[in-house]
Formats: sequence, C-alpha cells, structure tokens
Amino acid sequence: MDYIFDDIYTKYFHKVYARVHRLVPENDVDDVMQNIWCGIFKGLAGFREESGLGTWIYNITSNQIADYYRKLSRGAHFRRELEDANWLLLSKSYQPEQLDDTMSSLMAQLPENYADIIQKIYVDGLDYADIAKVEDKKYETVRSMHRRAIRYIKKHELVERI
Repeated sequence: MDYIFDDIYTKYFHKVYARVHRLVPENDVDDVMQNIWCGIFKGLAGFREESGLGTWIYNITSNQIADYYRKLSRGAHFRRELEDANWLLLSKSYQPEQLDDTMSSLMAQLPENYADIIQKIYVDGLDYADIAKVEDKKYETVRSMHRRAIRYIKKHELVERI
C-alpha cells in the first residue's frame, strides 16, 4: 500500500500531538514531535502492513516518548555521578601533596573491583566509555560499578577514616 506522507501527517498529527502533549513537558513537545515524524518518514518505506498504520504510528510515538524519558533519566544519573565525584574529592580538605596518599589509603580499604574502578576514573582520568572499551564491558556495567563503589565508600564512611 502506498502511503503519501502528507496524507498520513494530516490524518494522524492531532492524535500523535495529543498523546505527546499529555505525556511530555510542554517545552519538549516540539522536539519529541519532530523525532516521531522523522521516524515515521524514515520507516515508511519499510512499513510491512503487518499491523495497521495507526498501530505502527502509535508504537513509534510510544518509543520516542520512552526514549525522551531515558535520555532525561541519563542526564539525572550523570548529574548525580558528578555530585558523587565532588563529594568524594571534596569531602575532606586536601593539600595537593596529600591527595596521592589519601587516594592510596582509600583504595586500600576498598574491595579490589571497587578500587579498580575508582583508580581508573579518579586517578587515571578515564571515562566510562574508555573503561568499557578496554575491559570489553558494557557502558552501563561500568557506570553501575562506579555507583556501587561510591555507595560502598559512603556506607562505610571510608573518606572520613582517612
């Protein structure tokens, strides 16, 4: 079945907009709408009519809304990770010459896997993507390990003991 994009846009725009407007903050509606219609346009040639066109468009809309919230969530995780990094490094007043001794002391108190991730991020200056590539792990696995190491440090008040 040949669909003309303009006809589809005219027929489904208000349904898609109403769903997006109901689920996405007002200031981001236009961006999400653009992503949806770009997805529809790009995927239209591959539409196989296994489901109805409206169902297919609804799925694209739902997926783009979910992507929006995933990206938003990642931003919140990133901000929290920055706060954790600042907490770790600023929780004591370090003199520059004390930092190496302090990190060594901290890492000696950590389980090996946590010490390794703290070493790579705070001492070696690697980011999650670099660590994931070198260790052949998923980005999310590296990020999760870092979060667990920070929680361990906080839970056991290791920075206060140094």
